[in-house]
Amino acid sequence: MLIIILAGINIIFLISWLLHSWQQNLADSRNQLTFFHSLKKDNLVGRTVKIEIFNACGAPNVARELTDYLRERKVDVVFYDNFLVNNKIHKISHTLVIDRKDRNKANAKYVAGLIGVKKQYVIHQISPEREGEVAATILIGSDYLQLSPFR
Repeated sequence: MLIIILAGINIIFLISWLLHSWQQNLADSRNQLTFFHSLKKDNLVGRTVKIEIFNACGAPNVARELTDYLRERKVDVVFYDNFLVNNKIHKISHTLVIDRKDRNKANAKYVAGLIGVKKQYVIHQISPEREGEVAATILIGSDYLQLSPFR
């Protein structure tokens, strides 16, 4: 239980840091094209990745809808739920994709490419205690209507 609480605090700290660090939209179309080109270069097309999804925007059913969208694309969504802090949905403004296994963020880049998350919102946070469970985590932010599945 203590590990779960500490992990939650760690995620909240990370999100807070990201939101303060990235107040401007830094991605231009050239960077975005380079980012998606790197997916092909890494041969990740068609790769099966285990992920978890958390609704961090407060809109109903977005985690389930994103789960259905990704499962249709052969992504193994092993868990989805609301992103809760003190039993309330914790909201963030930008969707984050967090790689849990790879410092090069290959898993997160692949998933981000499928749903249209910009490069600056793809990060890594290695979780050795969760090894084997998930390769990436998606936190769906208030910008979810800009993501491919919701357009």
